[in-house]
Amino acid sequence: MSGKKRTVSKATTTEEPVVVAQEPVKEKEAVAKSQVTYPCSVLLKNNTHRRVTGSVTGGAVLMPHSENTVEVKSEGDLKQIINNFEQLNQLNKWTNGLQVIHPLGDDNA
Repeated sequence: MSGKKRTVSKATTTEEPVVVAQEPVKEKEAVAKSQVTYPCSVLLKNNTHRRVTGSVTGGAVLMPHSENTVEVKSEGDLKQIINNFEQLNQLNKWTNGLQVIHPLGDDNA
């Protein structure tokens, strides 16, 4: 090991909005390469007691225990949203706390 120290910070939730990071993601198998045309509508569900703000969705705000239909411009944006929701669910130990329904009727995150 090198002599460098690594600092790891634990993510926590607050009463303030949680901003979903907009970073490049790897390919996700959760998005089927079907006959989907973009832009398309997806349903975002927030089954938590926290407010969530999405940067990929143009600042869509999901209030606690709510759902919102948003327009996704590309497959890359859809993958980003799914990845962000999966990461937030893991960090906060939420089981299906945040969900992406696409095409409408199928759970992907």
